[in-house]
Amino acid sequence: VFVGIEHTSQMFTTTDVENFPSHTAIKGPALMEAIQNQAEHCGAELLYEDVHSIDVSSRPFKIVHGYENETTLADALIIATGATARRLDCKGEKEYWQKGVSACAVCDSAMATGKEVVVVGGGDVACEEATYLTKIATKVYMVLRRDKFRASAAMVKKVMNEKLIEIIYDSAIVEIKG
Repeated sequence: VFVGIEHTSQMFTTTDVENFPSHTAIKGPALMEAIQNQAEHCGAELLYEDVHSIDVSSRPFKIVHGYENETTLADALIIATGATARRLDCKGEKEYWQKGVSACAVCDSAMATGKEVVVVGGGDVACEEATYLTKIATKVYMVLRRDKFRASAAMVKKVMNEKLIEIIYDSAIVEIKG
């Protein structure tokens, strides 16, 4: 299993995961650790290296990885790249990145403590972040580009039950000012 050099997946910064079989709620990092432990228990070898290329033109597949471009052959291949936060790509985002603009409410909660905050998005991760922020912020605004959520019904219900969350539909962030 090629884990990669950096843990950039959103799972490492997610608070409660409630849509994974066998768990009613588990922290993202704890779930990742449990999955890794189970994989190792079943004989998987974890390699903390990046994959540079994969040749699937013939079997066995050829995987080129690591600093020295080592080659590993495999008869089967499962690609699970994870997810990373999407940037807004709006004016001011780069200027204020990590100076009030972040992609991880848990990691950067000090910036939000005691303040009004904005969460952009209507998916599960945005709902998790907004719900978490109600514990530390004075008000949470959720900005959705569409007229409805993309999140699971359970996550939407949580958001709708939070008095500190105000939802702004059919809107987009065009500029961030400090």
